[in-house]
Amino acid sequence: MTSQDFEKALAYWGPRYTANPKDKATELNYAAALRRLDRPEQAAAVLQKAAIYHPSDREVLAAYGKALASIGDFTGALSLVQRAQTPDQPDWKLLSAEAAIRNQIGQHAEARQLYKQALQLVPDEPSVQKD
Repeated sequence: MTSQDFEKALAYWGPRYTANPKDKATELNYAAALRRLDRPEQAAAVLQKAAIYHPSDREVLAAYGKALASIGDFTGALSLVQRAQTPDQPDWKLLSAEAAIRNQIGQHAEARQLYKQALQLVPDEPSVQKD
């Protein structure tokens, strides 16, 4: 997709968000368009509200955590990504996201363990670091 496509997405989702800021799909899509257009602070603000409206939704918490990581709030990001994770059904994407956050804050050994766990769930996934 091009930046023009993301501008169109923003033009589509922005008014829908204004009209119904509590709709999960709208919140997530609007925030994604903002992130793609290099507006991470605004995306994080949208997802912060989404987390208030959907406090136990794994998808919302994960998106908000990733948005916080993108603006350098690694402590908040780590907390949210961990809240989104469930031990009985671990999500490899969340394991990988937590590992990336831990790498950013210098917890490299913990990050390697999380990457290994993610790779156990999806052994051939190229987006999971193999260090």
